[in-house]
Amino acid sequence: MQGYLHALLLPKTQYMIRSFTKVLSLVLLATATFSACKKDKNDDGLAVTKENLAATYTLASVKYKVTGSSEKDVTSDPNYVEQCTKDDQMILKSDLTYEVKDAGTQCSPSSAETGTWTLTGSKIAIGSDETTIKSLTKSTLVTEDSYTQSGITFTFTTTFSRK
Repeated sequence: MQGYLHALLLPKTQYMIRSFTKVLSLVLLATATFSACKKDKNDDGLAVTKENLAATYTLASVKYKVTGSSEKDVTSDPNYVEQCTKDDQMILKSDLTYEVKDAGTQCSPSSAETGTWTLTGSKIAIGSDETTIKSLTKSTLVTEDSYTQSGITFTFTTTFSRK
């Protein structure tokens, strides 16, 4: 009986092993091919320097999070973002000056202003406002501000499109 089962199962087992090996080889080949072509998400990341920050920015999104809750996009909420400022241009210059242009929809009073900015590590101060730079890429600047009141932490994440 052992010879019969062995003779019966052995060819199927060898066939299954060969099939499995072929499938595994194809899967590994496909994985290597596609992962080799995948763009690294951080490959356009820039070091946070005054030279790299020098650019023109417009507001892309503002997200708000309270401890224990999920993040909420408040870009279109007038309680958080003056709608006339969404198309304004903030120009950071390498000489550490800045200019805000009240572009598109005009604010009243105008949101246009000029001044100086500083960079210390990942902290940027534009005029009297200081924020932490979360990331800087060729196309975006992401900042984050947090504060705690009565044991509750409020976090705002602001994304700017970079030109």
